[in-house]
Amino acid sequence: RSDSTRGVPLLAFHGRADETVDIAGSRAFAALHSEVELVELDDGHPLIESLPTMLPRSADHLDRLFAALHPNAAERS
Repeated sequence: RSDSTRGVPLLAFHGRADETVDIAGSRAFAALHSEVELVELDDGHPLIESLPTMLPRSADHLDRLFAALHPNAAERS
């Protein structure tokens, strides 16, 4: 990650049964960067079966990120 994105929360999904990209790389990356939340899923590379889990988790992550970046946004609406 570049210096400009350090500290920005990152949500990453990885399937434990992924045969295309080894999950060890994602685990190592997350271990090195405290702002990374790695969600391991019981799925393969396409993560199709995990969409019902991923979509609400992603929406929640984006809501929290937006709130952190724009703390007064709720007051303006």
